[in-house]
Amino acid sequence: MKPTWFITIIFLFLIPAIHGCANKEEQAVEASKERGGDVASEEITAIKKTVTNFANAMTNFPRTRDKGSVLKFGTKDYVEITDGEMDNAQGIDKYLSDLLKQINLGDPIGISYEVANIEAHVAGTIAWATYQYSYKLGRGGLALDEKEGMCTAIFKKEGKVWLYQHEHCSSLSPLARLKKQK
Repeated sequence: MKPTWFITIIFLFLIPAIHGCANKEEQAVEASKERGGDVASEEITAIKKTVTNFANAMTNFPRTRDKGSVLKFGTKDYVEITDGEMDNAQGIDKYLSDLLKQINLGDPIGISYEVANIEAHVAGTIAWATYQYSYKLGRGGLALDEKEGMCTAIFKKEGKVWLYQHEHCSSLSPLARLKKQK
């Protein structure tokens, strides 16, 4: 028995679907060229800016006390996994609320969140990026939490803005940190 049904399905459904997706991407590229730009590099720049702006919003949170300035970078159904621990947008909101309570009580809390070596890739309205991060939370000059490592993030474009959809970060092990310091 010949698999002619399989070939028929490919020609009837798969090829038009692929052509439709490719056509939309081509239209976006053409529109960008008409504006005098390169859509891929514009989107990659926007994603890198999202990662950097999120890090800045976290660093500035103790001063701004504005949860919205941090939460605006994630989708409503955002999920993160850091070192095997899962969290979501509501968990991040609670974490920021708890920090805000301490700050409002006069606790001298500081945050340093830095990102580097951001590599971004785009496929339509979905994108992903890898980057190195360093996160420090301190109170009165004493470190309460310190992590550094690598992240992979998936982004979704909503309107004209790239938002974090999912993020997976892994901290360097203590042994790797010791090797890095030498």
